Amino acid sequence: MPLAYPMILMILALGGQQGSDTPEPSEETNAEQFDAILNQFEPITPRGVATPRDYGQRIQDILSGDHILRGVMLLIAEPHDLAEEDLRRLRHEFGANHVRLYFAKGTGVTHEEHRILDDWHDKDPEASQGYAWTFRLFQERWEPLFQELDLPIIVPLMGTEFDVQDQESPFWTDPEQQEAFIEMCVERARIWSQSDATIAYNLLNEPIPPGSRPRWRGPLYWDWTEEEAREDAPDGDRVLAELYNEIIRRIREFDRERIIIVEPGPFGTPWGFPGLLHVEDDPRLVFSFHQYAPHGYTHYGHDAWQAKDPALLPPIEQNGLYPDEERGWNRDAILDMYEYVREFQRKREAQTGRPCIIWVGELGLTRFSDKASQHRWIVDSVKPMEEYGWGWAYFVFSAGTSPWWDHFGYYGPEGDDLDVQEYFRAYRELDFTAFEAYRDSVRPSFALLIEYMRESRNE
Repeated sequence: MPLAYPMILMILALGGQQGSDTPEPSEETNAEQFDAILNQFEPITPRGVATPRDYGQRIQDILSGDHILRGVMLLIAEPHDLAEEDLRRLRHEFGANHVRLYFAKGTGVTHEEHRILDDWHDKDPEASQGYAWTFRLFQERWEPLFQELDLPIIVPLMGTEFDVQDQESPFWTDPEQQEAFIEMCVERARIWSQSDATIAYNLLNEPIPPGSRPRWRGPLYWDWTEEEAREDAPDGDRVLAELYNEIIRRIREFDRERIIIVEPGPFGTPWGFPGLLHVEDDPRLVFSFHQYAPHGYTHYGHDAWQAKDPALLPPIEQNGLYPDEERGWNRDAILDMYEYVREFQRKREAQTGRPCIIWVGELGLTRFSDKASQHRWIVDSVKPMEEYGWGWAYFVFSAGTSPWWDHFGYYGPEGDDLDVQEYFRAYRELDFTAFEAYRDSVRPSFALLIEYMRESRNE
C-alpha cells in the first residue's frame, strides 16, 4: 500500500495538533511532508465504539440469496463533516443493513481540513496519495461508527478521473487510459482491503461504452431504436466486459473474499445486461443496475436545482405526478423493464450454475414532486425488487451538510414541505453556516420508506 508509512499511522492513531502553514509538496512526496500535513488537522477522535465483526458469513449469505441488502447511498464528497446522529437514525429508524459510500477527498473531513487537503491534492504529483491519506482519516475517525452500527460499506472505486460516461470518449479506444484506469481501481481496492467494514467493491458507475445507448423504444427513458443504439459500435458491450475482466483478475490477486459489483451500460440501465454475459465467472460477483425510471418523473425539478432557481420549478402537473397513464408511466412499464434483469439472471445462472445476485445500486427521485406520487413510485419500484430477492440502496442519504446532492430523496424535511426558497438560497450562496443551521431544523425523515417497509411486512 503506497501510504503505509509507520510515522503517518502513528500520527493518525494519536491525533495531530494544529500546526502552522501547510508545507509545499516537493516533486517527490515523502513521509516527513505527510507528517507535517497531518499536524494541521484536528485530533482524530473516533466516532462510536468499534465492534469487531467478521463479515465472511454475511458475504456468503448475500451470495446465496439468504440476505437482502437494504440501504442508502452516502454521497459526502465535499468539505462537510458526516453527521453521527443521521447515521444512527439510518440504522435504527430505517433499519439499513449497508451503505454505498461514494468516497472522495472531502469525505468525513471538516471545512478547514478540506482546504488543506484540496490545496495539497492539486499540487500533489501522485493524486493517489491524497486518496489514501483521506482514507486513513476516515478509517481512524469514522469506521468505528460504521462497525458499531453494523453498517457494512460498499465502496465505488471510480470517481470522476476518467470519462467513462460518454460513448465517444477516447477512453474507450485508448489502451493507455484504460490501463491507468485499471491501475487506479486496483490501487483503491488495495486501500479498502484494509477496511474491516468494507464488504464489496463497486467498479464503474453508470458507464456508457460505444454503442450502448438505451435499447428501448418506450416511455421510461429515451426514444432510440435498436438500430440507432447499435449503429456506432456494436462491440461496446464486449469492450466493457473485457475491462471488468481485467480489473477483477488483478483484484483477485490480493483479495479473494470481498464481493465485486459490476453494472451495464448505458447509465447502469437494464438494457445493457446481455453484454455482461461476457464477464468471466467469479464466485463473488454481484450484478447491479440503477432505477430512475420513468426518468421524466424521477428528475422532476432537476433543472431548477441545477440553475439554483426555484422559479424554474415546473407546475406539478408537468412531470410531477405518478402514475401518468397518458405517458405510460406506471407499474406495468417498470415491470417490463425489470424483465430484462430477470432474463439476464436466468441466462447467467444457466451459464455459471450458481445464483445470480442482483443489487440495485441506486434508485430515487427528486424531493420536489407530489408526495403521494412519490410513495406510489417507491411501492411500484421497490416491492417487485423485494419479491425478486434483489437488494437496493436509495439515492441519496445526506448524512452530511452538503447542499449539492440531497435534492434527491423524499425523506426530508421532517414534517412540513421543504422551504424551497430557503433551500435554494443556501445552495446558491454556498452559505454553509446558514445551510447547516437550516438543515438542523429539518432533519431527514424516512417517513415514506418506513411506511412502505411497514406495509410490506404486514402483507
